Amino acid sequence: MKRNFILTGMAFMIAGFFTCSTVAEAASWTYPDDMADLPYYEGLGTEESPYLINSAQQLADLAWHVNNGSSYEGVYFALTADIDLNPGFTFGTDGTVEGDGEPQAWVPIGHDWRYNMWFQGNFDGNGHTISGLYLDMTYLNNGLFGAVRNGVISNLNVKNSLAKGDVLTEDCNSVGFVVGWMETGKIDNCHNYGCSIYRDALSFTPDPFAFETFAGGIAGQLSYSSVNGCSNTGNIKCESVETGYIISTTSTGGIVGYIEGYEGCSVSDCKNSGNVYCSGMAGGIAGYMSIGGCSAARLSNEGEINGVFQSGGIIGYGEVAMLSECSNSGLVTSHDGSVIGGIAGRLSVHDSMSQCENTGRIIYDGKSTSGNKAAGLVADFMAGNATISECRNEAPVSGCGTLGGLFAYCDNGILKIETCYNAGEISLASCDEVLSQENLGGLIGNGIGCNEIKISDSYNVGNVTGGRNCTACGFGNIDVRQMDNCYNKGNITGSYAYGLIAGTADTLTYCYNEGDVYGLEEEYYSSEANAAGLVNVMAGKMLNCHNSGNVSTEKSYIYSPDFCHTAGLCLSLYNSDVEQCYNIGDVAGHFNSGGLFGVMATSSVSNCYNAGKVTGDKVTGGIAAIYDCNGNEADVIANTFSYGDVALASQESPDAKTGMFIGQIKTSGFTGENASLAVTNCYYKDTTGGLIPGVYQNDCADLSGLSACTEDDFASGRICVLLNGTQDPTPWGQDVGTDAYPLLNGKGNPDDVGIRLPESFTPESLEGQPVYDLQGCRVNAPLTSLHGIYIVGGRKVLLP
Repeated sequence: MKRNFILTGMAFMIAGFFTCSTVAEAASWTYPDDMADLPYYEGLGTEESPYLINSAQQLADLAWHVNNGSSYEGVYFALTADIDLNPGFTFGTDGTVEGDGEPQAWVPIGHDWRYNMWFQGNFDGNGHTISGLYLDMTYLNNGLFGAVRNGVISNLNVKNSLAKGDVLTEDCNSVGFVVGWMETGKIDNCHNYGCSIYRDALSFTPDPFAFETFAGGIAGQLSYSSVNGCSNTGNIKCESVETGYIISTTSTGGIVGYIEGYEGCSVSDCKNSGNVYCSGMAGGIAGYMSIGGCSAARLSNEGEINGVFQSGGIIGYGEVAMLSECSNSGLVTSHDGSVIGGIAGRLSVHDSMSQCENTGRIIYDGKSTSGNKAAGLVADFMAGNATISECRNEAPVSGCGTLGGLFAYCDNGILKIETCYNAGEISLASCDEVLSQENLGGLIGNGIGCNEIKISDSYNVGNVTGGRNCTACGFGNIDVRQMDNCYNKGNITGSYAYGLIAGTADTLTYCYNEGDVYGLEEEYYSSEANAAGLVNVMAGKMLNCHNSGNVSTEKSYIYSPDFCHTAGLCLSLYNSDVEQCYNIGDVAGHFNSGGLFGVMATSSVSNCYNAGKVTGDKVTGGIAAIYDCNGNEADVIANTFSYGDVALASQESPDAKTGMFIGQIKTSGFTGENASLAVTNCYYKDTTGGLIPGVYQNDCADLSGLSACTEDDFASGRICVLLNGTQDPTPWGQDVGTDAYPLLNGKGNPDDVGIRLPESFTPESLEGQPVYDLQGCRVNAPLTSLHGIYIVGGRKVLLP
């Protein structure tokens, strides 16, 4: 012991010694049976003059002292040389060992936190490398350092090492090449170069959840701790054997298996390129990351991730306050019932998720649909009150279950998505069983459980291809409070197919769809087939939206046609105001088909048009298939036209109804004497010489403001002038000779079209005078309800 004291006193005379790059050639080391020498010869153990470690034996002696009660709390150590713990041995990334005899298994520095066997000091590797580290995983906490509490491990490399547990045991709880278990500590700038972990996880108790195994390339388990600037290139594999139990508590990660804590923790600037496999939770960075009060940032994965329960390119299962600048380019896959995502399998975000991206394929290749979810970013997302911004997926997502480009399933809280997109194809695989109606979305598969969703400046360009028991959407099966400046360009296929969303939209502004939307006959439950260019239900305000994709459905044999619609914009329009919206895609459906709407009620429409061809078998209309009267006198369709051809309804059905403007006006809910709908200053292209009227029936509507026109009328520019009327600014414009009909481009009236606008009057100024529509029929409705052009006193007047 005197030797140690004297050399320690000489530490100041060896200036800079601990930074020299030497290699310790110790051919062997022994773990002491009794009192070991102190594990240092030079230094004072302070931050300015740390104790210096330069041999394998010194590391073994340090392990003995820590495992026998010396925690070295607040003491500083520094590595001064590269150390090989098993010279002559080569450890393969596939778990193989080459060399003479058996490698010497390392005894971790602090191997059981339950008995206070932990290191509490600060260990600086100075960029040196530990090689030949062989962990047979016979201890509770396994690693170069088994258990660390209130300590710091930094600037350390590990290579040519292996952790492998072939013997079934309960004793191994955590394993990592740098640290097995850490509490309230830090790991900084540590790197695992190609060292692999192979572990069979088994509980001997009847309760499989009573035992947990955590494995990571750098650390096994961290509590209230941080890991920053670390990397792993080794393969990590932790799986259960055939026991009849499901061991979902096994967590495996490229950097850390399990990390938890609500304060004093962070995960940042870490990278994994090794493959990770786990029978429980698997992640490129962490299998399990529950740091609800902390953040994770600048994390990346390039390795293949394969798990049974929750698997993700970055996190298998997690909870974070903020997640930012994370990326995955590795394949994420599963063969069993699971939740998998490019960033995370299951994740709860309390605050924000930003600048995260996935470019790796996401594949669930099992055959069951029960509970399975797969997504480009997060499969199972708990929103909290989160803002998702500048995130993207560019890789295909496929499998059986609920699928999404960004999220497969969203639940709880308020979700705000800004400046995000999906470019990967979302496709339903061939599944053996159909247990429920599946949901596929370019952004979100199923988000109906969210309390509120707002989406802005986002888009989908990937095809979304579902099956006959599937809802497929460009954005998702979601209800949105507000959606602004969003678009879809992918083709959409499913029994319930929508260019944007399958739920209800409160506010939809400056959104459009360019992809073809195709509704398949649903064959398992109701045999329905529904499709719309934008949304299922509109219940608020739609402004400056359009569809240019073709919308069609398969022939369905459903008993009632009331639930089977095809429409250019939305299937159901209720309690809404629609302004400056249009459809130019063909609409080909069965049962009810509308150029803009399937069913319209209690709504107002202005400055809109349909120029797509509309065909159907039951009820077909150029603007709406059905208008449902309810006695509300406020409903107005104004300054709107239907230009697309409207085909005759199928003659196979005796109750077929077709209108060039509205297919059918239903009176089932109409009990009043006055008209429920006023159509003013509206036009339709009559290509049949009056064979198909503007509407099928008009019992509860005032159609005096609806006029039939020819193609020449539309091309002349005159209708453009009439549509603009006295509106300021003018929404319509037309280049005569180029545009076949007016466009919503705001260019204003064309010149010299041979029409002069009528004088504009207020209803009060005409009180008491007889008013006639343009067909010469007297109008008995109150003047305050009229809008458009009428005849008063032998001259045309405009009621704004």
